[in-house]
Amino acid sequence: MNEYAQRYKHLSSVELMKIIEDAHAYQPEAVDAARFVIDSRALSESDIDSIKHSLEENRIKEQAIMQRKQDLQHKVIQVASSFLNKIDPSERNASYTEKVINLISILYGTYALYFLVMNAWMIKSILNINHASFDLEMVEPLSPLIILAVALVLFYLKKRAGWILLVCYFLYSISTLIIKFLLHLFGDSSLFESYSRFQPLRLLAIFLYAITLWFLYKADLRKEFRIDMNTTVFVTMVMLSFIAFNMYWHSA
Repeated sequence: MNEYAQRYKHLSSVELMKIIEDAHAYQPEAVDAARFVIDSRALSESDIDSIKHSLEENRIKEQAIMQRKQDLQHKVIQVASSFLNKIDPSERNASYTEKVINLISILYGTYALYFLVMNAWMIKSILNINHASFDLEMVEPLSPLIILAVALVLFYLKKRAGWILLVCYFLYSISTLIIKFLLHLFGDSSLFESYSRFQPLRLLAIFLYAITLWFLYKADLRKEFRIDMNTTVFVTMVMLSFIAFNMYWHSA
């Protein structure tokens, strides 16, 4: 017999029967070889019926998996279309502030998700640590991203806590990046060693964060979150005080 028969000798009867039933997907020589190997095994009628039953079950499972994948793709497309419609400038049903809220949520949500996925190994290692040896310092590198993720969910839901957390996040991020930039510029990192590392690309981040913070402080957007001027000043002063204390702590 041909070379196919030599290879097919090691296949299960179910795999061979699948080749025979899906003959249109294989070379004629391969199908003939599968029939030859099946015949050489002298299977009984009950064996053949059992094999066909297994094939049918596998086919049903494969169809169910394909259907779930198609349903998931459809849902993803629907969600993406919904998001794009909300931030589309030509969409008349959404207000200006709603578009800004959705745009900020999508932009920084993608950023947070990307870095959480990139650091999935760290999250996995933290979850696998014994409770007795757990230390809060282990989650410190991920804490800004976790705070950002929580803030964005609350912000998208138009909760006051979401606005407050986002303002705190951007104030802290901008301050940290500016300090790193100044220390990098003047070459003196002896006072604040933990702030000394700076990448020039982060100048773009400072600019982007500042624009976002400007939108957050705008009156029409604050109105959506029931944030008055007193609350705005209070949150800003508390966060700036925390940043100043943090600088003092690192310089001590």
